[in-house]
Amino acid sequence: MSGEAGDACRALDELLEERNLERLDKVATMIYREFLSSERPQYSVVDKLASAVSPHVAEAGLFEALRVAEVRKEYRDVAEVVQRILAGLGRVECLEKALEACRRIAILALSKRFR
Repeated sequence: MSGEAGDACRALDELLEERNLERLDKVATMIYREFLSSERPQYSVVDKLASAVSPHVAEAGLFEALRVAEVRKEYRDVAEVVQRILAGLGRVECLEKALEACRRIAILALSKRFR
């Protein structure tokens, strides 16, 4: 694996480790608050992350989340996590790990909606 691809894959490995799931949960919490918590929830971001039929679909969902995270100061750490996942989506070697991170975020966000 080349240097950049290796770095992207290692970053995803870290995010997917059990002890680091709180970082994915922060992304899910932001998605819940910004897209799902209203009386008229917008499921588009979660749908794109959960379906992960292609990296382009997941990428579109992540960019929607990133747009919010970059604007709001309280979500700066979320922006970093989303950027790491986006980097993984752009690498064949890391693609499955990145899609798994997307699916986990979607499940965590939806679980908050139905608590």
